Amino acid sequence: MHQNITLPKIRLKKLNILIATLLLTFISCQKESDQLKPDSVLAKKIEAAFKSKSETVDLQKHTDFEWDSIVIFGPYSGMDNAELNLSNIQENLNLSNDGIHTIVFLKDNTSVKFVELSRLIGDFKDIKTQIPKEKATFLKTTPQIKLVSEE
Repeated sequence: MHQNITLPKIRLKKLNILIATLLLTFISCQKESDQLKPDSVLAKKIEAAFKSKSETVDLQKHTDFEWDSIVIFGPYSGMDNAELNLSNIQENLNLSNDGIHTIVFLKDNTSVKFVELSRLIGDFKDIKTQIPKEKATFLKTTPQIKLVSEE
């Protein structure tokens, strides 16, 4: 009779350990889900604008979300701007791909969205410089893409 009482206690301990393990796994995976992923739909839209016949591309015209500035990262450029909060993209930010530039859209110095653009559209001149939304208009030249405000 004494054995029947301890058997459920052992099962209960195993069940508690299983529940705790599942809960910890869920919590640890939750952090990663807070990470933004590259917006491929927006990237295609922006790339199409750069491939169009227009001489300039105004990023304001191709976005439908709130942002106040951008930062462009080229291959191997690193994220060393201490004023920016890029913690919600750092897990998915690929700065070691020679074939892409990354544009990070910011709101109050915090990343809200980012896109990876093919370097086949050109190379951005203004890498790692925070650019206000109202100045995020680019002049398409070959092989560089420059800010209109620089002309």
